[in-house]
Amino acid sequence: MEDFSLPRNPIIAKIFRFVRLAESIGSGFHKMIDGWKQHYELEPVIEGDFDYYKITFPTTQKTTQKIIALIEESPEISRKELAEVIGLTEDGIKYHLKKMQKKGILERIGSARGGHWKIKK
Repeated sequence: MEDFSLPRNPIIAKIFRFVRLAESIGSGFHKMIDGWKQHYELEPVIEGDFDYYKITFPTTQKTTQKIIALIEESPEISRKELAEVIGLTEDGIKYHLKKMQKKGILERIGSARGGHWKIKK
């Protein structure tokens, strides 16, 4: 993910900053960067020039995406196996599976021991 800080009309942007209806250009960078590092433990990449900044926010694969990928590979995979591969507890996996079922993303076909998962969306 990336974003640019380049006002379409620098004169209007300056007026809004002057009357304190907008922040100065770049004043929110530290908040975004610190929050991103704290949440994802990844450093955003900052590039720029005199009149623009480009920030690229690297992302990690979300737990739900990892679960879906593993289920696509092996629909019979157990919660225990999911937990071992992803690095969560079985309760953590159970939480995500229930949430995904509630959203209509996953469906369990058959019993807990002999069944399999079906991806609906």
